Amino acid sequence: MRCLLCDRRKNASLWELFFSEDPLCLECRRGLSKKSIGFRFHGVWLRSDYVYDVAFSRLLKQFKEQKDEALKTVFLYGLKRKIWWRYRGYTIVFMPSRKQKIQERGFFPLREIFADIPLEQKELFQKNDAMDQKNLSVKQRLNVGKFISLIPDVSLPKRILLVDDTITTGATLEAALNLLQDKKVKIQIYCVSVNQSWLF
Repeated sequence: MRCLLCDRRKNASLWELFFSEDPLCLECRRGLSKKSIGFRFHGVWLRSDYVYDVAFSRLLKQFKEQKDEALKTVFLYGLKRKIWWRYRGYTIVFMPSRKQKIQERGFFPLREIFADIPLEQKELFQKNDAMDQKNLSVKQRLNVGKFISLIPDVSLPKRILLVDDTITTGATLEAALNLLQDKKVKIQIYCVSVNQSWLF
């Protein structure tokens, strides 16, 4: 079996060869900064399991921008049971992506990453902007929240788990929380990775 990231054969050890189901080789997995992170984000508990650094950025770019859909199993490997247990009773709600971007990629990255988590999943938000967020400055990203809205006539679950692949400025998540602030719902947040600027 070959590593999905570096394409080298996974034979570094007997464990890796015969027992590990990790889609990454030991070297690539160790290159990712795995860290259990938790903090309050605008009064809502946010948790994550990876630091968004150069290695994670490269992985995410290969998955999303190079359309390497096979990498979808890499992000939550070894975390699925933990996530299910922690958030049982919650409905996964994806941070929105532009329809044009989804069409270009041929898949919705967040849906693929969380596909194997046995929780109800729902899309509540839509993104109305015509700009690609990855090309925006930090100042411009802070205004991205203005282009997020609730899908009309959508029914809200009582317990919502907002999910995203990473948190950088936090503008999109903040906008989602603002849209839900007058609703009688319980909210938690899970981001696969957290930008180092949030680590304190």
